[in-house]
Formats: sequence, C-alpha cells, structure tokens
Amino acid sequence: MRKKEIHNEEKMMNGFRLGEEKSFSEVFHALFSTLNYYAFKITKDPMISEDIVEDAFVKIWDRRGTFYQFGALKSYLYTIVRNSSIKWIQKNKDARISSTDESIQIPTTDKNRMEVIIEAEVFREMHEFLNRLPKQSQKIIKMIFLEGKKTGEVADEMGLSLSTVKNQKANGLNKLKKYYYT
Repeated sequence: MRKKEIHNEEKMMNGFRLGEEKSFSEVFHALFSTLNYYAFKITKDPMISEDIVEDAFVKIWDRRGTFYQFGALKSYLYTIVRNSSIKWIQKNKDARISSTDESIQIPTTDKNRMEVIIEAEVFREMHEFLNRLPKQSQKIIKMIFLEGKKTGEVADEMGLSLSTVKNQKANGLNKLKKYYYT
C-alpha cells in the first residue's frame, strides 16, 4: 500500500471514530459495492443484499468508536454481512429455495469464505480502477472484459472505428499496468 493511501485511510478512520459523517460516507463508498457483491454471492437476491449491507453499516456506526484500523472495520463488516446473509437464507429457505436448487451456496469453509472475499475485493479494485479511466475508455474496457464482447462488436455498438476501440483498450490496459506496477 502506498504511503498516501495509508495516510488517507488513517485520516478517514480517525474521522469515522469521531462520528464525522464525511468519513462515514468515505467508508461507505469504499466498501458498499464490495460488501453488496459478497452478500449477493450468498443470497442471490440484489435487493436483500443491499438491505443486509445497509444494516451492517448502521451496526458499525453504532460501534464506530471501537475501530482504529480500516482492515479491522472491513473484516468486521464482512462478518456481519456473511452472518446476516446466512440468517436471511435460513429464515427464507422454504419460501425461496427448493431442495434441489443449488444456485445458493453458502461459503461454509474458511477456504470458500476467503475465495468469495477475494473475489469481492478484486471486484472492488477493478471498479475503483475503471472509475479512474476516461468515460469512453471505461465503457470500452467494461464491454470487452466484463460483458465479453468482441472488439468489433464494441466498435459497431459505439459507432467507433475498430482502431479507436483497440487504441482505447490498449490505453486503458497500459494505465492499469502503471497503476499496479508503480
């Protein structure tokens, strides 16, 4: 982690602990999509996942004075979200899931939990990076790598030349390399 990021994290956590709404908002925006993705991987219900994550943030706000490190806060949130997601599944099992439905898989082992958390963290970092790209590059990278579209399809859909799409893709990937290797 870069020194600037560590400093920003410490400043954010100090403000969070003191009850500053701006710092809470920073924590919320830094973690919401990741935790929502994590909850969705368990519940398979986007609305319920959002509710679970929002409730988790209410819980940590009530205990904000006990968190000194961002990593500890994030870990605690993952635990709350996981437990709440599992409770929701257990409570709604009969109404939502037939005994043959395997679409909902609760990560039961430490290895499974870590795999889902790592996937959620990669998801967060990817979106954090994509948000730093210019809008057109952002859209092209999303269409190619997240939606699985071919370069030609993207060019046709966006009304751009094939070379423009290739250049925007290459520029985006170069920025990604610089971001991670500097």
